[in-house]
Amino acid sequence: AGRLGLLADVQAAMHTHGGCAELQSLACIAIACIVNSSADNRAEAGRLDILGEVQAAMRAHPDFETLQQVACGTITFVALYNDCAGIKARASALLLDIRTAMQRHARGSIVQEKACDAIRCMIGSGVASAAEAGRLGLLSDLQAAMRAHSASVIVQVSCCQAIASITSDK
Repeated sequence: AGRLGLLADVQAAMHTHGGCAELQSLACIAIACIVNSSADNRAEAGRLDILGEVQAAMRAHPDFETLQQVACGTITFVALYNDCAGIKARASALLLDIRTAMQRHARGSIVQEKACDAIRCMIGSGVASAAEAGRLGLLSDLQAAMRAHSASVIVQVSCCQAIASITSDK
């Protein structure tokens, strides 16, 4: 995928068609799959600053729930491989975008789950700091998610993992 330049093509499509939330969602899924497939693709994602496009999509379509959930999933995949250049520079802004997704889609259990996973992966991989997540108020958002989705085991597990990543002494 990297040798073919697919990430650059996906990025160009996102940039050209920023107003199409469905395309942005599908592009986020493609990015996650491509990044997951090889170290070369992860390096290419860093060179292209691909998370800039993911952020732009989240911000352009804050009310499109599916986009928010797949964007959080894409952030998770990229954070798992923190060798992608540029993610650390974006960490605080990404945490804020994740927080916004959680707040705007408080009733969406999948958004909450994916947001929690992204927070946990960003902190666990060293991309973001637990202190920064705490300072940004993410613990209150995690608490709200737990309360709103008390019947969902998967949300509860994801929230607990994210809370542990923020509150653990490292």
